Amino acid sequence: MAKKPRENRIPIMMSEDELRMIDDWRYNNRVATRSDAVRRLCRLGLVLDQNLDELTQREFQVAGQILRAMEFLSRVDAPGFAQAGMREKAELEAAKLETVSLNLNDKLQQIVAAVLSVRSSEKFEAIFESLKNLRVLREQVRAKIEDEQLEESRRLREQMIKQFFADREQSGEE
Repeated sequence: MAKKPRENRIPIMMSEDELRMIDDWRYNNRVATRSDAVRRLCRLGLVLDQNLDELTQREFQVAGQILRAMEFLSRVDAPGFAQAGMREKAELEAAKLETVSLNLNDKLQQIVAAVLSVRSSEKFEAIFESLKNLRVLREQVRAKIEDEQLEESRRLREQMIKQFFADREQSGEE
């Protein structure tokens, strides 16, 4: 692909911090000139701007699927499922996915916050709020699941204690 000649100049003023960040990025990415680094960063910013909505929507989809799976697992009481240790394995895998998804959510919040600092718009502010709200919702669902599991555990303990005393009565022990 032939390079197009660069005929346009854009003189810009930058703070020392901005210049230092560009130079750091330039050195970390082995870019020959500061001008080329600025051009590449501009292209990266444009690609991010064009794809941020889709990234955010996909993160919401993944988070929703993980939350549904975790809620489903919290309600599974099939004896064969529990005896085979499959429930614990499935819960562990769901927890790993949840951790990955939360990390993705955190990164997207950082990206959206950076975009907001450069380009203030209601659309990005709404995305940022949605990402924060999604994290809160996840924490609420997780707390609900944990409460339900504690309640189920208490109920099972009570049943075991009743069964123990019933067995003692039947055997004539006191």
